[in-house]
Amino acid sequence: MKDPLVRFGVAVEKSLLGEFDDLVSELGCTRSELFRDLARREVGRSKVKKGVDAVCTLTL
Repeated sequence: MKDPLVRFGVAVEKSLLGEFDDLVSELGCTRSELFRDLARREVGRSKVKKGVDAVCTLTL
């Protein structure tokens, strides 16, 4: 079963939102999709910095 989505508000500078929306348009996604992707990436980076066990593959 998928994790349920939760709505919440975020306050950002108008100029930052404009740049975010430009990126959304470039990538052809929605604000929600881009926010989730960025959040997942940063959570993952944080876990790596903390030394959480992970698996990696390298294909040559």
